[in-house]
Amino acid sequence: MQTAPRGILSADTYQPTIGCTAQLTLPGLALGIALTTLVSAVLFATYQIALPNRALEGLRQTGVVFLAFEALVIILAMARGFEVGTLWNSLTRFTRFLLVVFFATFLWGGLVHSPAAAWATMVSLSAPFHVIFAFAIAHSLRPFGAAAMDVFEKIIFVAMAIFAVLVAVHFLTPPPAIDPVDIKWYIAVPGFISHRLLGAFAGGLLALFVADHVLRYRDSFAPWWAYGALVLLTGLTVWTGTRAALLGIGIALPVAWLCGLPRPTGRQAIALSACAALGIGLAILAIPYGSPHFRLFNGSDVASADAVSGGRLVYWSFILDAIAEHPLIGAGSGASMWILPAEAQQHIQPHNVVLQFLLSWGAFATAAALMLLAKFVRAVHVIAARHPSALPFLALLDCLLVVSLLDGMFHFARHFMLMMLASGVIFAIERHARGIDKPGAHA
Repeated sequence: MQTAPRGILSADTYQPTIGCTAQLTLPGLALGIALTTLVSAVLFATYQIALPNRALEGLRQTGVVFLAFEALVIILAMARGFEVGTLWNSLTRFTRFLLVVFFATFLWGGLVHSPAAAWATMVSLSAPFHVIFAFAIAHSLRPFGAAAMDVFEKIIFVAMAIFAVLVAVHFLTPPPAIDPVDIKWYIAVPGFISHRLLGAFAGGLLALFVADHVLRYRDSFAPWWAYGALVLLTGLTVWTGTRAALLGIGIALPVAWLCGLPRPTGRQAIALSACAALGIGLAILAIPYGSPHFRLFNGSDVASADAVSGGRLVYWSFILDAIAEHPLIGAGSGASMWILPAEAQQHIQPHNVVLQFLLSWGAFATAAALMLLAKFVRAVHVIAARHPSALPFLALLDCLLVVSLLDGMFHFARHFMLMMLASGVIFAIERHARGIDKPGAHA
């Protein structure tokens, strides 16, 4: 039987701690997702590519709302005995070696080459912070059952429904001085730098809801809100025209099936198809002001291989040239905004996780980071294959991992947070199964 790699889960890492009565629960994590989504939508609503207030724009770009939530979880876990030093001591020698290589090299590109060294350094430092967040959840999350999963999903559904209302109001009430036709609506989704990032976020959550539906409602109908969530999340994913998210779902669910997720029953297949059809129909009807950016496909999208990729092939060729200029230590996070020639598309990240690591951190840190990521992802899949309750979270993680090959899931704090949240829950499920647990009843 396969076991989780040492250093991911061990009795030494998860020692019970007495003295902190606060509990980290699955509904609490859902509340974090909900509040960060809604707070960022209210704080960072705009009709322009950047917020007029530079301080707010800086907070938006760094994802401070999501980092604050992660910090709260980490603080709670530390109050319950979580220690980074203990986690370090439980790692294998090779994993520690990779971490030493990474930490010794990943900041130099931003410090030496970036015109915004402080910002580049802060964004790079957020990457290990997100990973610590995952292990904080693994350490302190209470055991949970179906009731807690229901509350988790209800909170997500209500939050996304409120968010959809905020988006509708924002899109239907533009400033009187601006002609709606002149607004670039794809950058006007409240709280999101791009509508595609909303599509990736909604798509990841949709993968979780679909997997959980197939897992738990085999012999009965799901509650009404579960169907409502499927329609809403499908609608948001398709409304944004995010083909990468649909690809992610299309890969994540078969992987979950290979790991033990049952095939949908006939009734489930009909229900899921009906929800998908309704969500797609509503998404098409809600395309704002006829904007072509909100369609899954336009006629021009099949004109060439580059067009099919959304312009990524040509863009990546410019990124590769930039990587060749600073191959060893990179040029810092966000380098694609200043290092590319004027004729290239301007994006804050390279739309590919490997190219992002290479451009930001250079070859040494990238090699270490990719090996660490491979070990991390393997551990998650080994665990999820043993525990059916982990499979919905695996589907969420895998969906965003696929999207990371086409967009900045490892750059934007919201999506990085969501991936690490899913991973942390999966690790916690293994901890619960192994009896390395805190006292307390199941949620």
